[in-house]
Amino acid sequence: MTRKWFQVKDEDGGDLISADAASVGIEDVAAFRDAVKDKYTNILATVDAPDFKVFANGAAYDAKQEPLQSSASLLDLGKDEANALIVAVTQRAETAPTYFILPETRVKVAKAVFGIVEEDKDHNGVGVGVFQGVGIGVFFSATLAVTCDHNLTEQDTVGSSVTLALKEEMANVEVVARNAELDFAILERRLAHLRIKDIHELEEMIVEMLKIEERTTTRDSTPSRPRAR
Repeated sequence: MTRKWFQVKDEDGGDLISADAASVGIEDVAAFRDAVKDKYTNILATVDAPDFKVFANGAAYDAKQEPLQSSASLLDLGKDEANALIVAVTQRAETAPTYFILPETRVKVAKAVFGIVEEDKDHNGVGVGVFQGVGIGVFFSATLAVTCDHNLTEQDTVGSSVTLALKEEMANVEVVARNAELDFAILERRLAHLRIKDIHELEEMIVEMLKIEERTTTRDSTPSRPRAR
C-alpha cells in the first residue's frame, strides 16, 4: 500500500478537503478515486468516484490542464503535501442529510396536523356546508391538541366547539383553554368522537402512565436501609 497526498476542490475551486493522504494498493487514478471516496464517504456522498477529476498537482489544476486518465499511473505523483494531487468534484458535494424530524416519524406528524375551519353561513346565519380554512394546529396526544389563539374568534370561548379538518374526516373539538398573550389555545377531542383506533391508542397511553406511576409509588414506598455507622 502506498500513501498518496491529495486535496479536494469543490466546483467553485474552493477547498472542500484540505491536504490529506490515502493509501492505495494499485497506483492508478481509478484505484485512487475509490480510496478517496471510501475515506470521505460522508462529505462526498452525492458524488460518484468515477466523476472525480484528478490532476497531477495544484499547478496542473490552476493551469486548467486536462485531468489524468483513469488508467494513468500515480507512481511519481502525490508523494508529499507540497505536491498533492488535486481531486475536483464535478457536482456540488454535500454531507449526508440530517433531519429535524426523522423520515419514519413524518407519517405520524402528518396525521397529527389538522386544519381549523369555519362554515360559511347565509344571511340568516345558517350554515351552507362550505368550509373555509382559518389556521392549523397539531395533536400532542390522542385527545389534546394545540393551535394559535389568533386562529379562534371571540365566539370560540372556553367550552365552545370548533370544527377541525383531519386527514380523513371532520371533527368537532372543545376549546378548553385560551391564552391571547402567549397566542396558544388548547383543544380537546372528546372520547365519544374518537374512532376505535384512537381509543386503543388512548388506552395504551393510560396503561403506560399507570405502569410508570406504579413503579414510582413502589420505589418511594420501599423502606430505606439504615446506613452502617
